[in-house]
Amino acid sequence: MVGVAPQTRLYRTFFLDEIGQDYVRTARAKGLTEPRILLTHVMRNAMIPILTNVGLALPGIFYARAGRN
Repeated sequence: MVGVAPQTRLYRTFFLDEIGQDYVRTARAKGLTEPRILLTHVMRNAMIPILTNVGLALPGIFYARAGRN
């Protein structure tokens, strides 16, 4: 659980970077609702590096648990 805070800050940064993108401003200018913008544009694009990061961390989690037994 020690590594949760830095990763949470990293994920927050990914979301904030996506919110400032041009396509998000365009979606707002077209009149899309904020939940729709967040789910279809921001979340979809921010999840790419997040899932990559989680995928790289999974073997370490399983390896650490196997070493305890």
